[in-house]
Amino acid sequence: MFLVQSLKTGVPGSSHTISSTVDASTVSSRTFGLRFVSCGTLEYNSSGDPVFVSYFTDMRPGSITLGHKSMVIGFHTDIEVDVGTEKRAQHFIIPYHSIEYVYTGTHKERAITLSLRFAPRFYGTNRDLIQTLAELSAVPRDSLTRNQKFDHRRLPSIDTVHAMIAGKCTVYRLQLSDIEAISRIIRVFKEDPAPPPYFPWEPRATVSTEPFSSQMNRLIDRLKLGSTGENLDFDIKYQIQRLAQNGFLPPETCRRLVPHIHDISKNYGVEKTVEALRKLARELPYPGPHTPASELSIGALGELIEGYAAAFVREGSLYDLAERYDHIVLVYRATITPAGTYISGPDVDLTNRVLRKYDQYTDYFMRVEFADEDGEQIKFERTASLETIYHGRFKEVLKKGIAVAGRAYSFIGYSHSSLRNQSAWFMAPFVDSSTKELMLPSMVIANLGDFTKFRSPARCAARIGQAFSDTTSAIHLGRNGFKEIEDVERFETVHIDGVLYHLVRCFSDGCGTISWDLLRRIWREHKLTRALKPTVYQIRFAGAKGMASLDTRLKGEVLNLRHSMIKFESKEDWNFEICGEASRPLTCFLNKPLIKIMEDLGVPVESFLDLQTERINELRMVMRNPINAKFFLEENHIGRSTQIPLLIEMLQDIGLSFQNDEFLTNFVEMGSLFLLREMKYRGRYRLNKTQGITLYGIMDETGYLEEGEIYVPIERREGRQELTGGRVAITKSPVMHPGDIQIVRPVEVPQDSPLIALHNCVVFSSKGKRDLASQLSGGDLDGDQFHLIWDPKLLPMETLAPANYPKVPPVELNRPVQMDDMTDFFIHFIENDRLGQISSIHMQLADQRPGGTCDMDCIKLAGLASTAVDFSKTGVSANMESLPKYSRCRPDFMAPGPRVKIDNRAELNELDTEDEEFDKALLGAETGQIIYYESQKVLGKLYRNIDEGKFLKAIRDDAHGISTAHPGKDLMQRLQAYIRKNGAGMQWQHLSSLAREIKDAYEENLITMMHEYSTMAFKPLTEIEVVTGIIFGGNEGAQPKRTRELNNEMKDQFDREVEFMIRRITHSDDEEEASREDSLALAIACFTIAEEHRVARRIGELKSFRYIAAAVCLKEFKKIFPLGVLPMV
Repeated sequence: MFLVQSLKTGVPGSSHTISSTVDASTVSSRTFGLRFVSCGTLEYNSSGDPVFVSYFTDMRPGSITLGHKSMVIGFHTDIEVDVGTEKRAQHFIIPYHSIEYVYTGTHKERAITLSLRFAPRFYGTNRDLIQTLAELSAVPRDSLTRNQKFDHRRLPSIDTVHAMIAGKCTVYRLQLSDIEAISRIIRVFKEDPAPPPYFPWEPRATVSTEPFSSQMNRLIDRLKLGSTGENLDFDIKYQIQRLAQNGFLPPETCRRLVPHIHDISKNYGVEKTVEALRKLARELPYPGPHTPASELSIGALGELIEGYAAAFVREGSLYDLAERYDHIVLVYRATITPAGTYISGPDVDLTNRVLRKYDQYTDYFMRVEFADEDGEQIKFERTASLETIYHGRFKEVLKKGIAVAGRAYSFIGYSHSSLRNQSAWFMAPFVDSSTKELMLPSMVIANLGDFTKFRSPARCAARIGQAFSDTTSAIHLGRNGFKEIEDVERFETVHIDGVLYHLVRCFSDGCGTISWDLLRRIWREHKLTRALKPTVYQIRFAGAKGMASLDTRLKGEVLNLRHSMIKFESKEDWNFEICGEASRPLTCFLNKPLIKIMEDLGVPVESFLDLQTERINELRMVMRNPINAKFFLEENHIGRSTQIPLLIEMLQDIGLSFQNDEFLTNFVEMGSLFLLREMKYRGRYRLNKTQGITLYGIMDETGYLEEGEIYVPIERREGRQELTGGRVAITKSPVMHPGDIQIVRPVEVPQDSPLIALHNCVVFSSKGKRDLASQLSGGDLDGDQFHLIWDPKLLPMETLAPANYPKVPPVELNRPVQMDDMTDFFIHFIENDRLGQISSIHMQLADQRPGGTCDMDCIKLAGLASTAVDFSKTGVSANMESLPKYSRCRPDFMAPGPRVKIDNRAELNELDTEDEEFDKALLGAETGQIIYYESQKVLGKLYRNIDEGKFLKAIRDDAHGISTAHPGKDLMQRLQAYIRKNGAGMQWQHLSSLAREIKDAYEENLITMMHEYSTMAFKPLTEIEVVTGIIFGGNEGAQPKRTRELNNEMKDQFDREVEFMIRRITHSDDEEEASREDSLALAIACFTIAEEHRVARRIGELKSFRYIAAAVCLKEFKKIFPLGVLPMV
């Protein structure tokens, strides 16, 4: 059974705290002497025995300290062992979740060997950092001053020799000083509640006769130059280098495999060979005592690759999907960490203007992400400088590029969202067959438009980034396919902090219009078949970006773009590109910052508690009734593409209960638990359609609406609704200033108004002194989505004046922007993007100060946040030196997970300081620097009201009660008998091979996603995480931002693949619709074949295909029975 731990939160009144000091005796009992450290790999000797092969040794003595979540290896700073002028690490940290195994060794050997999933974090002293910064180019002038306050610095490796292998060799051998240390370490592990996996074995240690870098260079030379008779495709060479570079296999093993791979590629082709090599990386066993040498011999590996190639089925694969969908493309990826460069792919991605333009050369483009070793963004550290990582390691990659199998990928640009995610696009030069030109990054950019007039690196990069924005489709309009029209602007004079400003208020900022004729053409070319089609689109067109809304008064095919939409002069691309569409109203969610402001504006605490009770009761009901479960899953888009929500309903229709099936109950339970955690840790509460909604915003082109009025046409399947009368609260995320929520009046418009043709948008007035959008967190109309709340219980009693921040001029150069300027800004941004930190301090102070978000320090933080939001466009970062003082005490609702207890004796005036002892910080959260207290405000009450353990017990008891009340055979066995009975006489056996092919393709793609989207290196997701579209990834609290992003990418890809698979079963893609009997026969074949359970390495038995096939099967049965009513079992 899929179990998620029920973790208890702090008991009210308890006084346990995460202490900010470390007990000396505790540290002493967990600290062990170290003679030296070696780094290498586990391989096999000529006798077939696993051995540790050392490629690097640091002979400095030191110590090992075992924390509760990580171990720290420190070197004695007063010992110099051939240091010379090298910058060497003084500490490195190994989190326990990064450890695959700790091999505890023997008393004789006195060593422990750590097999890691990813590289440690390395730190050095800051004594020589100033000299290092002076040697680095393009370091900001304030770096020397800024970094004098740091005692330590983050490093990419132990030293320059270790840097050659730090990202590829992740086995560390720690030679201990004390003969009793092994037994003491084992004792510590046994006493700890969550120790790393350990195993009593010690490999014999040897030293490699050849440097690892020499082996790697020999492999790369082989891939670049080949040998007699070899002509491997780049896609294959890429996968071979990946095996070595990512540490899956030793470089020499990969080099010796090349002839075998060449033969396989000749027999099976490029795609099958590539997928076989990718599967090899997933399925490889770890070398060590659990794996015989024979499994990793050249012969065995060659046989595995050939077997994988032979079994690969193209139909339903990623290659097939990329061909069938215009908006899907396969791209390579790389992750740059402080220690290593890890390549992956090709993976499914949404296309963009550049990839669409060079669609024959997409393998020459690469998405590159900059991250920490665990895949998360590098976090700011108060006690350690990150200059060496940002301005040394990361900048070097941006300047020099990434070399893979003879290609050199170099920086070309990034979209606004990818900058926020700390990723960029790289490309390798290629010859364009149509022009015979060698295409370099500078030429690709020059072909997009004229960027020579820009002087701001931030703004120039943002404009180039428009071409890298994800777009789902493109309809060609031509150079003369648009008209430029004037913006609606007014001037306002305001006093801000005693200074007089003359501000231009743009009511139409980012908003254009489109005619009926052009809109209908877009629907046709976009192949929209649904009845409800969008009348508002978020678009990219040439050098323009923003919204295009229907104006029925326009004749012919007309696209009107306002001056505020046109960001640069385009040269060649005149396509109407779609980024988003208002096809349906979006769900409105409250969140913690919004709830806090609403509380400060007079919304009663009881209103939030009532909403919470309502949502929790809904979650409680999902396990009691199949209709509730189906509605819950569909409403929250959980497993909708699999049709499992529909399966639950159809099972009830035929007299079967989903609660009798472990997979289905786990499926529903996981969705319920996820939403419960979203409420507890993110304050994320859904408003139903009678309470609120989220919509794109546009301007009233007719001039009918008065200041303070909005028009809200909503259209759903059940019909049209126009929001009218009363008061509506309107806002936009993120909110921090108490004036970010305003009250407006929704009104009707005349029946002959062009606005009547619109739906699923909020129309703002074009009248007044200041446009409404800019009053809401500094919004505009180029694609912002606005939250509307009209539930009387949730309406503020008052509103405050909106924030009025003067426009920050961008940082500019006295010359045109060059590529190096943009890479420098990329580093500057990811180094100084502190929006998250500012938001966190704001949340903390808003809880502690009597005035809440109206407190002057919170208002100041809101201003800093506004600067931080615009940082990506202006190049001006928030001034962190002006942060208000804040304490180390945080409210309980800010705790990252349940393993935190509360200290109500904490002094809120205990100010945070920057001079914490580094050795304490190294041990991580178990020594702690944050104290949590019980918040008495609404967010604290909401947080403590949710008891995860109680909730899980209740829904499991509900499921158990229903299943015991209806005992019988296994549900799937009963369903199988039902299908056989009602499908008697149906000929399906001849479709078994096709059904097996569909199943194999689905499960291959499923396994790939379980590995590719895992948040933990070398530890795949569970099957149910992929199928539900919910990544828990070991998190006990809310999903981190990076996990949420992966979650969304994974869900989109899985939905596409499942929808395609279902169309294959039902023949929905056939030009001539197949008979119902043909579709039903194949569905029966798929359901029957699904009994052949597949067991995957590191994953176990796969089950989901059978449930998807069951849903399709019952749905097809409904089509042949009278009135679509299924007979009972």
